[in-house]
Amino acid sequence: MALALVTACSGPVEISVSLVDPCNQDAVATMDFLRFEPRGTDIDSVGLSTIQAQEDGTTQPIEIPLAEDFQLVVTGHRGSFDQAPSGIGVSARTDLTRASGAVDIQVPFALVNSFYKTTSLGDPEQCTDLQVGRFGATATFIPDNGKVLIVGGATLVSLTQDVTELEYTRVVEMYDPSTGTFERVAELRVGQARLFHTATYIGDGQVLVAGGENRVDGATVALKSAFIIDAKDAGAVKPRSETLVLREARSGHTATALPDGRVLITGGRDLVGGSSRPEDQLYSGSVEIFTPADSAFTYVNDANGNALTLDARYGHSAVLMPASGDVQQIMVSGGMNASGPVLGVDLVTVDPNNKGTKDTSADQLGVGAIFHAASITDTGSVLLSGGYGRIQDAEPSGQLPQNPSASVEMWTLEGSRVRRICTANLVEGRGFHTATVVGRRAVFVGGRGSTGQPLESAEVAVLALGAACFAEPPTTQQMSDPRTSHAVARIESSGEVLIVGGRRQESASDFGQSLSTAEIFSPARDP
Repeated sequence: MALALVTACSGPVEISVSLVDPCNQDAVATMDFLRFEPRGTDIDSVGLSTIQAQEDGTTQPIEIPLAEDFQLVVTGHRGSFDQAPSGIGVSARTDLTRASGAVDIQVPFALVNSFYKTTSLGDPEQCTDLQVGRFGATATFIPDNGKVLIVGGATLVSLTQDVTELEYTRVVEMYDPSTGTFERVAELRVGQARLFHTATYIGDGQVLVAGGENRVDGATVALKSAFIIDAKDAGAVKPRSETLVLREARSGHTATALPDGRVLITGGRDLVGGSSRPEDQLYSGSVEIFTPADSAFTYVNDANGNALTLDARYGHSAVLMPASGDVQQIMVSGGMNASGPVLGVDLVTVDPNNKGTKDTSADQLGVGAIFHAASITDTGSVLLSGGYGRIQDAEPSGQLPQNPSASVEMWTLEGSRVRRICTANLVEGRGFHTATVVGRRAVFVGGRGSTGQPLESAEVAVLALGAACFAEPPTTQQMSDPRTSHAVARIESSGEVLIVGGRRQESASDFGQSLSTAEIFSPARDP
C-alpha cells in the first residue's frame, strides 16, 4: 500500500509513503482497511485523514502543510474501517520545511499487542541486532534526537569448552527508529565499563551513568564512579572524561529522574570480596541526589541536617509519583538486605534544597519484595508485579531462582503516605522481568519463571479505571527470544517499547548466553 502526499505550501515537495512489515511478521496484507492520519504543527489531522480499502492498492493524494515535525500514523482495520485497529504504524518525525523534491517516508507497521523483531526499514527482510550481545545493560530514550542509547552490560565469552568469563563491553550503541538499525556510536573510556548500573536522562541530551559493577584485580566489585554521556548529537556521542563520585559504591541501586534534572539514588549494595553469599554483602539505606548544576552527589538530609536513612535494600524499585507543589515524591518499595526481604513501602520526599522526609505505609507488599517490577500509570498510581518473597528463592546457592510471585498490586498517594488500592494476578509468576505502561495497557516482559529459566513470553493487561487493577485479565504474548536481565526503553515518538539484549540460561551450572537480539512491543494505543 502506498500513499501520495502533496504539500500545500511553497516549494513543491512530493512525499512517497510506504508501509514496512517487520522481518518476522506479515501485517499489512492482513488488513482490510487502512487509515492514514498526518500529524504536525498546523496540520488538521482529523480533516486530512484518509481511509483506503486494502484492495485499492494506492490512495488518492492529499495536501498537507509543510511542517517541521511531520509524522504519519497509520492504523489497520479488519472487517470494517470503524473497527478497533488490528495493526498500527507510526513514522519517525520529518522536517518538511527543509525538504525539496522527492521525500520517501517509511512507516514500520505491525500487529497491535504483538512483539516483532527490530527490522531494517531499508531492507525489510533483514532483522537487525545489537552490535554487541549484552545483558545487565541500560537503554535510555533520548528525546533530543528520538533515538535510544544503549550503554554497558556484559558479554559471555567462552575461553574453552568448559571456561566462560564475562567481558564488560565498552561499546556504546544507538537504536534509530527511523531506520530500524543499531549503530556503534562511541566507546566508553577505560574504567567506565560496567553492568547492573543506572543510566538516567537529565536533559539537553545528557545521560548520567552511575554505579554498577565490574572486575577489578580479579574480584567483582561495586563501583563508586559515575560519568555523563553527551548524546544530543547522535553523530557525535561522547562519554565525558570527568569522573563523578558517588557517596557510596552501589550496584543494583535505583536512579529516579526528577523534573528539574536532579537524580535521586536509593539502595544498592557493595560487594564483599571472596563471598557470593547474599547475607555477607553490604546493603545501603542512604539516599543520594545528583545535582547537574554542581555535577556532584550529596546525601539527602532530613530537617535536622542528618542523612536521611531508609531500610537498607537491594533488588527494590523506586518510582516518581505526582509532586506536591515543588516537593518531589518517590515511592521506594521492597528489596532485600542481609536480614531478609524488605516488605515496607516508603514515600520519600525531596524539596528544591535537597532536604527530605520519609513516611512508611501502613500496608506491606503483597508482591514479591525482591526483583519485582514497577511502573507508573497515566493516573499517577504505581503498578507492582512479580518478584520473590525469600532470599533463597531470589539468589539461591548453586541453583536458578525459583518460586516467583504472580501477584500484582496498585498503589496510590494518600496524604503523606502511599497505600495499596487493588490486587490482581499474572498468568504465571515471574521475577527479574520488566513492566512498562503505555496508555491503559501494561506489558510484563520476560524475566525468570517457575523453573528459573528465562521466559519467552510476555503478558499484556488492560488497566481498569475503577477499583480493580485490570479491566481484562492478562493475555500471554510470544516473544522472539527468552530473556532476562534485558533492558527496555519506551520510544516516546511512537508509543512502542524497545527490548534489547538480555541473557538465556538453561541451568545453574551453565552461565548461559548473552543476547544480541532485540524486539519491539507494539501496543494498542493512540500515539
